[in-house]
Amino acid sequence: MLRALKYLSLVGAALAVGLLAVAYFSLNALVKRAVETLGPEITKTEVRLDRVSLLPFAGSGSLHGLSIGNPKGCKAETAFRVGKIRVSLEPKSLLSSVAVIKRIEVIDPEINYEGTLAESNLSRLQRNVESFSGPSKKAARPPVPAKKIIIDDFLVRGGKVTVDLKFLVQAKPLVVDLPELHLKGIGRKTGGATIKEAAQEIFVPLTRSITQAVAQPIADLTKNAGSIGKSLQSALGGLFGKKK
Repeated sequence: MLRALKYLSLVGAALAVGLLAVAYFSLNALVKRAVETLGPEITKTEVRLDRVSLLPFAGSGSLHGLSIGNPKGCKAETAFRVGKIRVSLEPKSLLSSVAVIKRIEVIDPEINYEGTLAESNLSRLQRNVESFSGPSKKAARPPVPAKKIIIDDFLVRGGKVTVDLKFLVQAKPLVVDLPELHLKGIGRKTGGATIKEAAQEIFVPLTRSITQAVAQPIADLTKNAGSIGKSLQSALGGLFGKKK
């Protein structure tokens, strides 16, 4: 009898470990598929995620190789790419209707800015995000969870913005450092934000920060281009204005 009970306890422990392993790998696959299914509906561009490594019971993890594609007509394939995103969350909240994420840290993102200050690839993406009304029937099916979220701390650091101006032929790409962006309490006051609300609360200030970062360099480039154009015009005028 004791031997049988011991055997059953070992079997139970093995099953528990197995279930935990299944839950662990299922969560990673769930998040990856959710990002790649719902992301394109929000941005209306291709969204890819290479790998997810979450430790739900430890409340930590990371996302690797996230890329957001550019709208049609842009030169660069992606508008945004980041190698690693660190995530810290409350494990218990995964079982509730509101997932609480303590911190998201976006490390060294690479951003492509195309167009002008008035109209750019990022402003087009922002309008896409703002027009998102909710997941379609295809995206709403499992495994995309219908949860609200709270993000207590959202940090972007080490970003680089490559600027490609529509009206200028640049000898080499202009690369601008993106100032650190720190957002707090996303969805906290309302007891949770929908996917659309959270996306807007992140994307709008991020786009604004990028635009502000490139504004002065773009103004300098435009000014220099104008000076070069005037000098060239003057030189050509002098050349063709000479009498034979």
